[in-house]
Amino acid sequence: MWRLAPDFARVHQAVTVTEEGLFIERRAVFDLHSKRSAEDTVASDGEVRRTKERVERHIRRRAIDGGTPGGRRRFGWLPPDPRSGLKINMRKDPEEWPVLREMIESALRGTSWNAIARHLNAQSVPTASGNRWSGATVRQALVNPVMCGYRAIHGALVRDPATGAPIVGQWDTPATVEEWEALVGLSRLRGSKRGSRLTNGSPPPGGEPQSLRKYLFSGYLRCGATRKDGTPCNSKMGGCARPTLTNPDNAVYVCTALDCGGTARNVRDVDRCVEKVVLSLIDERRAAVGPEQPEWAGTPLLRSLISQRDSFGPEQASDLQTRISGLETAREQHQRIRQESLTGWDSSRWPVMNLEQRRTATGTVLRWVTVLPLPPGRSRRAAFDPTLLRIMPVS
Repeated sequence: MWRLAPDFARVHQAVTVTEEGLFIERRAVFDLHSKRSAEDTVASDGEVRRTKERVERHIRRRAIDGGTPGGRRRFGWLPPDPRSGLKINMRKDPEEWPVLREMIESALRGTSWNAIARHLNAQSVPTASGNRWSGATVRQALVNPVMCGYRAIHGALVRDPATGAPIVGQWDTPATVEEWEALVGLSRLRGSKRGSRLTNGSPPPGGEPQSLRKYLFSGYLRCGATRKDGTPCNSKMGGCARPTLTNPDNAVYVCTALDCGGTARNVRDVDRCVEKVVLSLIDERRAAVGPEQPEWAGTPLLRSLISQRDSFGPEQASDLQTRISGLETAREQHQRIRQESLTGWDSSRWPVMNLEQRRTATGTVLRWVTVLPLPPGRSRRAAFDPTLLRIMPVS
């Protein structure tokens, strides 16, 4: 039930509300309230930490030796072969290698990630895991330093401890160092915010990293169009800027699927409509909670333990105090959650909330909104129709 010390603390807090119940570990009764159980948990936490350190040292040592990165097979490389001793991602795949090289050359010519993905999907070329390509997966594959023989751990290139030069691996490489650096430059130039840390860039000096979301309902909207094969799209819709001469701040929510792209709506119109629904749902939930809340279930037990504290010996009193402290922590958490449920998300606070707070509040009452495409014959310049939105609230 637990592996780390914080996991044990949560289990301990959950079961100390009532004295009922019995825990069995290795065919013996396990006392959650004893000092020994806490000491064993701390010891196991130390062993987990030491194991993690050993694994990280092993990974870095293999990287310095030029060994191939493990994990899943990458597109363009062969899988492992135990009979011949071939390791994963070591030698090129004769069928995928020309495709990978064409992806690199196409990107260097200025072709967008999405355009490359569309071409691969049109040619029925799957990813290494058998899925369809997207602009994000194309970029992540091409800007990975393994393309030129380098390797990164936690976003930093692995370097020779003596010379400081990047370690060159022993696997086949489809790109030169100069080509890989050009691909990384393209990724940064195009404003990459996700994926390989080497291409994410960094905030300006003294600045803080900003949220990836710029529009209120990005990710909550779902495309209601139908694909050519008759299946519903149901892909997430994201906001993007579409400035015009008369409205430089204009933006739209669009379907993010490469093989769809058939649904789009003005951000201002959607936000105005869905905001009203979200605020109404927030008020309904707050009214349903009500000011009267049941007493915390552990209150009688806590009172009983406090009254018995002076009647125990020093050793028993120490264990009892540990149990009382856990109950008091659970009570404080219960009161905090109760307070947040009463006043945390209130429609009257909506105007002073920032974007992140509004999205968090939205997630408590809204699952998704399906945006249906415009009926045949209706102009895109027609007035916004809220009946084409299908609201799915949190049950």
